Amino acid sequence: MCAIRIRTEFLRNAGTSNLAHLLNRLEKFYGKPKPPHPTDPYEMILYINSAYPARDASCAKVFDALKRSVGLRIDDILAAPKGKLTEIMKLGGMFPEQRAVRLKEIAALVKHTFAGNLRTVLKRPLP
Repeated sequence: MCAIRIRTEFLRNAGTSNLAHLLNRLEKFYGKPKPPHPTDPYEMILYINSAYPARDASCAKVFDALKRSVGLRIDDILAAPKGKLTEIMKLGGMFPEQRAVRLKEIAALVKHTFAGNLRTVLKRPLP
């Protein structure tokens, strides 16, 4: 516990250059950190809508189950039976039926409104 307190005080008192140096050393030792969530915009929306309340642990559990059982592609979600999606959504808390329907709505919206690709939308200029 004492070592943790000392390290915490060091980080609190470290200047920006010291902190950058420390982060570089940590990255060199442990490697680059992996993103905690999906980085694809469509998959991020699926991830956030996988659980309610949306907590990282719950979202990750349901998202992984969805990926294994159904798949994450738009056509995978659209083709999945609502009952199967609902069963998977039960892993993520309240209102599993609503979240199963929402996933299908999200997939349909992305497919029909954005030609299945949200990355192109993010490259558009802001209004």
